[in-house]
Parts: sequence; C-alpha cells; structure tokens
Amino acid sequence: MSLRGSVYDPLDKAVRDSIASGVTYTVAAGNDNDKASNYSPAGVKEAITVGATDPSNDYGAYFSNYGLVLDIFAPGVNITSAWIGSDTDTNTISGTSMAAPHGAGVAALYLQNNPGAGPYAVASAIVNNATTVVVIDPGPDSPNRLLYSNFVSTPQFSLALNGTSAYVDVPNSASLNVTGAITVEAAIKTNVAGADQALVERYNNYGGGTSDGGYVLRLVGGKLAFITLMNGGVYDYVIGSQDISPGYWHHVAGVFDGSQLRVYVDGGLVGSKSSTFAPGTGTGNLRIGAKGDDLTIKFNGLIDEVRVTADALYNANFNVVGMHELMPVANTRGYWKFNNQTATDSSGNGNNGVLVGGAGFSTDVP
Repeated sequence: MSLRGSVYDPLDKAVRDSIASGVTYTVAAGNDNDKASNYSPAGVKEAITVGATDPSNDYGAYFSNYGLVLDIFAPGVNITSAWIGSDTDTNTISGTSMAAPHGAGVAALYLQNNPGAGPYAVASAIVNNATTVVVIDPGPDSPNRLLYSNFVSTPQFSLALNGTSAYVDVPNSASLNVTGAITVEAAIKTNVAGADQALVERYNNYGGGTSDGGYVLRLVGGKLAFITLMNGGVYDYVIGSQDISPGYWHHVAGVFDGSQLRVYVDGGLVGSKSSTFAPGTGTGNLRIGAKGDDLTIKFNGLIDEVRVTADALYNANFNVVGMHELMPVANTRGYWKFNNQTATDSSGNGNNGVLVGGAGFSTDVP
C-alpha cells in the first residue's frame, strides 16, 4: 500500500481486519523523516512496514520514516518502474512507495511456493531471511534488516494431528531436562473449542511418591495453561483467561522465570501467578500433541514452530509478527519446525522426534 496520512483509526482497523482475514500487506513507511508510527497505515504492526534505502550505497534514505514499527528496508531511491500514460511508459522516482512494492514482490514469490501461508508466516519469512546489519544510518530504533529474496524456495509445512492417535514422541535427553527458567512455545491451530488438549509435555509417573517431573503446555477447557511439575501429582500451574478460538493460528507460550508463571497468547499476557516451583528433574520423553505421562489427551489440529528454551524469553507483551520461522536462541534445547516433513530438531541438540499414530503434515502454516 502506497498510502500515507496522519493516524486514522478507521483505516488502520480496515487493514488489520483484512490481515486477520488472510491478506498479506506491505505498507510504505512514509517520506517524512519521522517516526512511522505517527502515520497510517504505516503504524499497523500486523502489516509489513517497509522503509527505503538508496541501492547505490545501502544508506537509509534521507526521507524515509523510521522506528520500532518498521519491519524491513528495501530499495526506494531512483527506482525505475512502470508508469501511467501507456503500456510502455516508465519513470524513475524515489520514496517508500517504491520500497514497499519490493516487499510485496517477495511476498508474492513466497506465496507462490507456499500457498497455504498466512500473513504472519509471510511476514516472518521475509523478516527472518533479511540481510542484517548492512543498512547504514537506518534511523532511530529501526531494525537493520534489508530485504532479501533468494531464500524463497522451500515450501513450508506444519504438523497435522487427528486428536485421537497422532502425536510426536521425542526421546528423553539431558538437554530437555530443564530445571530452572524455561519458555515453552508453539504455533497452534485447533479444530475444536473448549477442550483439554495436549500441546508440548514432558513428565512421567503420576503420583505423589515419585520424582519424575518436567513441564506442560496444554489447553485446559480451551484456555492456555502452563504447568511445572515435580511429578504427575505435585505441580504448580497458571491458566490464562482467553479462550483459544478454533480455525485460526495462534502463537502460545508458557514462561517460568524463577518467581512467576506466565502464559501468553498472540504476544499478549493472558495469565500470571507468583511461583517459585521450578520444573523437577525427570526422565520422561517429550510429547508434541499428547499428554506427557499416559498419552490420554491428544491435540486435534495443526502445530508448528515448537521451541523449548532454558530461559524466560518473554517478560512483557510482544509482537508476534516475525514469529513464524522462529530461530534457535541462546539456551534453546529443542526446536521443531516440520518444514522438511519430519520432526527433526533444528536446535542442534539432536532431539529428533518420531511420528506416531498417523501424524502427518499440512501446507497450512501460520
């Protein structure tokens, strides 16, 4: 979109609603040498906001708007393209309205190879595959990311589970035995509302006389819960206030930081509880889509981008744009992205999973 005006809530809402319906937007940051968040629709966080660079030297264009709301930079100085007048007219002009179409072109290429990808997946792919730290003087608080197109090649997949028999079984390993601060997260698209459904679970041996603990990210009555366990009978937990709506992708995360349990849905805090109850040491396998100890609860829907990290990654609300195609970070113990249609661990720790009970894959991704 090559539009720019003062902040106008009806326009921003229209763009957000359109994105929520599945349309990917690249929007021009604006040409005011000002914060992009001061303008519409550049300030819509769900869109891909594009600033301009000079392709002759990779400097941020002197006119380009900047700031935290920007997602990426693309060439926007002395750009030659089609023009009005005839089928053969061209013109060479400058502006973020020249930069945003570069982003739209890469989005189109990505969607050609990944037709099931939603706006978050497209934005994440573009942002996470950008060339970093090459834009000179990008402006205050701007991301130093320059658009890159050659990554567009591999179709994306998510894990498809049937709710009755299918799950992924990841053998026990020392790296998954997290007993301190932890973040467990995933992208999920459930087919059912209001149900108990297992997401990511690692614990063993129900009962108060055992010590075989771990951690659980689960839907309880359709709401997100995060549980830290000494065993199946001794644990602490927090349940969020938000119902997880079926038929839509959601990023979900559970965090324990040593003093608090927290749960987040789509980057927003939906529940917290003071707690010093850390995950107990354990020997159980990690299950994706099945209850940790006895497999009696399953997940019905799609799961993607499962990551377990021995750190408290989130302590405030965060932007989920760019969170499909997560990356291993410091202390990531397991990361399953399913793009090669296997449950291979992309963290480097070798925690490869096994597909069980008819688990499969889908091109529908966040």
